[in-house]
Formats: sequence, C-alpha cells, structure tokens
Amino acid sequence: MKITNQFLTLFVAQQGLSASAFAPIVVNNNVAFKNTALNYRVNESEQFQRENLTQPNDLQQLKNVANISKNNAAIEQPPKPEIGGTRKFDLADAKKARGPRNTGAVRGAFKSLAGSRSVKSIQGGNCLKTWNIMNDNIERVSVMINNEGVPLSASVEVWQGPTSAPMRLEVASDDGNTYPFSAVLETPSKHNSIAVRNTSPMEFPMGACVVADVEDANAGGNKQAGQGAVVQCLADNGESYQVHGDNGLESFQFENTVESIQVLLQTDGRPLHARVELIQGPNDNKQVVDIFSENGLDQPFFAVIDTPSMFDMSGGATVRVINTAPSTVFPLSAIVEPYMVSESYVTPSKPETKVDKSNNLFFLDCDDVEQLF
Repeated sequence: MKITNQFLTLFVAQQGLSASAFAPIVVNNNVAFKNTALNYRVNESEQFQRENLTQPNDLQQLKNVANISKNNAAIEQPPKPEIGGTRKFDLADAKKARGPRNTGAVRGAFKSLAGSRSVKSIQGGNCLKTWNIMNDNIERVSVMINNEGVPLSASVEVWQGPTSAPMRLEVASDDGNTYPFSAVLETPSKHNSIAVRNTSPMEFPMGACVVADVEDANAGGNKQAGQGAVVQCLADNGESYQVHGDNGLESFQFENTVESIQVLLQTDGRPLHARVELIQGPNDNKQVVDIFSENGLDQPFFAVIDTPSMFDMSGGATVRVINTAPSTVFPLSAIVEPYMVSESYVTPSKPETKVDKSNNLFFLDCDDVEQLF
C-alpha cells in the first residue's frame, strides 16, 4: 500500500509540472505564452528582436541581395536554340568558329551550328533518319555527319519513289570529330528523300545535318547561287583528270597549309562507281567514301574533306580516287582542288617544260663522232 501511494504522488506531481509548463502565464491581466511547444518559434523570434540580434535593415539588405541574384540569373541564361533547322553551311562562319590550328571547314561548320536544331542525333545499331524534300524546286541538298570523336560508319542514300535509290554512299571515318563527312547530293525529279543510317555500334551515336539548297531554288536554279554555285565553280575552273575503270587510280597530294579539299566526281551519263580515300601517313586511311550513282552526269559526287594538321611540320595529306567500275568502259573525271587554306598557303606553280626541237636529239652528227675519237 505504501508503494502504491508513492507512485500516485509521483504521477500527480508530474501532471502538475506538465500543466505548468504548457499553461499560459497571466502578467498584468495579459495572457502570454512562454516556452510552449506550439509557440516556440514565435517566442524565439521575439527574443531575438528584444535582444537586438536582428535589425530590419539587415533583413532589407538580404532581400536586396536575393533580388539582385535573381536578376543576374535571368540575364545570364543561355540563348534559346534556333528552331526550325534552317541554318546552312557558311564558309565565313566556319572560318570564325574554327580553332587556331588547321581544323577544316566542315568541323568549323559544325561549331557554327552548335546550339541549333539543325543537327539531328542518330543512335548506333543501324538506326535510320530520313528527310523528305517536299519542295520540288529543290535540286540538291548538303549532308554533314560527325560524332564525338569515335570511329564513324554511316550509309547515305537518295530515295526517289518507294523502291528506287539512284545514289548510295558508304562512309567510314577514323575519327568523326576530326574528320567529319560533308557532301552535296543532287536530287533531280520529284519525290526525293535523304536517308542516313548509322551503321556503327550502339555505343557510337552520331549527328547528321541535311540542308536544302534554298538559295539556288530562289534564284531560279541551274546552279546560279548557293551550293550549286560552289559545285559549278569547281567544275568550270578545276583541272580534270580522267580515271579509267577496273580500279584505275589517281592521287592528289596537298601541303599542310591546306585545311579542306573539295572533290568532284562525274561521268558523261554512265554509272559512277568510285572510292575516295583520305590518307595522312603511310597507308593510314583517315576517311573512306564508297560512291555509287546510276547517272554520274545528273547526280555527280561533290564533297568537302577536312585535312587537319596536328602539328606545323606535318606532311600534309593525299586524296586517292579509285574507279571501282567493273570495266574500263566506265571512266570518270575527277577534280580535286583546295577548298580552305591557311594564311601561309602558297599557290603551287607548275615548272616550265622545255622541249629540244633540234634535229640531233637522239642521234649524233658526224662531227660529234669524230670528236669522240
């Protein structure tokens, strides 16, 4: 019984302490809550104000700093990417976007297109991306492909109708960032589409950009402006070399001051079978393009190939054109000229060839014979 009374006394005392802790205190007929659980934060802030730990000016300064940081964040927001994918390759923009060393025109073009929606991502593992040409006045398009710096393998086709592919390209590059692919493909007639397939493994995605030659279409066609004017200028002013079929070969060497090379392959209307190789070093193929066209006159092959120099004393690059047609009755004409050069580029001069037209070119005269003995 004594133990029970002790427990009862302790319980009553505990209830009294709890009630006094949470009960309001009456001071001068005013009810004030002090150290209660519900008003702990309120009482703490009031205590800080009474002890002058916080001032209204400090709070105002904090608000001003917060507003300034918000305004700076709004100003420093990156610009929104360009919508519509209408930007095209521009040589002037490529020169501005390139690095101090010889990087090439195509790589500079991709840098100038950074932030826009013109470049579409294509996953590896034979994933396909198509571009439909809805305007029948478009006669050609430019196709550019790159990646983050891994081996590049892709297939590009021009579709005409449901089952016809009059032009096909197979592209392989040692480094899709240093050696990207760029070509201008003719799209005559109607109902054309461009199909780009990433034949690399699944881990190697790539970016593809297809831009129509709108400038030439607005100018009336016939290669008067835009990409068509570039192709026509090379065809008119470049030096043509004839390469016979059955693996006929022609090589073109360039110095390290040449940053990009333009290549034009065409025929007189016969099918075009060719391979273009970019070589830097002994048998070191940096980029290989296999070309097939049903009509090498209506659908020739024009490409811009970057030839970057890793150091100033590099030996330049060599472009090799191989006619892979099955017979010698399918020749092709190849025009390979510099496209973008550095400031230290010097135009090569051809040596003068002197021909001896004298009569005694191969035989000695009687006087010469007498002098010998």
